[in-house]
Amino acid sequence: MYGSKYDWNGDITRRRNRFRRLRSGLIAAGAAALVAWLATTWYF
Repeated sequence: MYGSKYDWNGDITRRRNRFRRLRSGLIAAGAAALVAWLATTWYF
């Protein structure tokens, strides 16, 4: 019973880490897109 509860908590932690990594990737992509958009509007 404790073992399955520990595994369940570990699964939640892994899922949170995956979500955090995905979210940070999306933020980085959004920042890159914003910089590219600003660069194109600034130069053209």
